[in-house]
Amino acid sequence: MGKYLYFRACSALTDDDQADEGSNMVSASDLISMEATSDTTLTLRFKPRMNNFAAGGNAAADADNLTDSVVLTHDTNKAKNVMGAIAKAINYGGADSMIVIADDVDSEYVTSEVTAVGNFTITAAQA
Repeated sequence: MGKYLYFRACSALTDDDQADEGSNMVSASDLISMEATSDTTLTLRFKPRMNNFAAGGNAAADADNLTDSVVLTHDTNKAKNVMGAIAKAINYGGADSMIVIADDVDSEYVTSEVTAVGNFTITAAQA
């Protein structure tokens, strides 16, 4: 079994069943990139759940290379530290198959520099 990254953006446990802000778990192997998108936010991009990249580079048939994403809020100018903490948790986190990256209900984060997680963006399926 591989490693999975866990995110929960809701503030109340009763909202945990919401697709965009409730519990979301993604295979660590689906993480494509991490990008500092402001002094206090980091966007993680993943292979899309509803589309695939099976068309061999044909952009129109390749789901327009869409990605799913989630935004983490962190302390000012700490994106590099947060990226490092995520990479370390994936690579050296031991045998745990579930790695909590950000859980706003339990205030549990991969590093104390993460302060919140935004809603999970799941790209709609293309026809």
